[in-house]
Amino acid sequence: MILADLFDMLSMINAQLRVIASHKRGQPPKPYKRPWDKKKNIQHYGSGALPANEMREWIKQRQKAG
Repeated sequence: MILADLFDMLSMINAQLRVIASHKRGQPPKPYKRPWDKKKNIQHYGSGALPANEMREWIKQRQKAG
């Protein structure tokens, strides 16, 4: 746990030094993947947003059925 935090701090320092040396905006580094932070039992439904016209049709169908 401590090693992962140290790695994150060192990568942040390294990124800041690169920004100073290049005089450009940098991107913050991605945090180190911690194996104990795996999110289990998460279910994802669908593949994206439903278009508005399809949503309106679905609502009309539900109102007629109810």
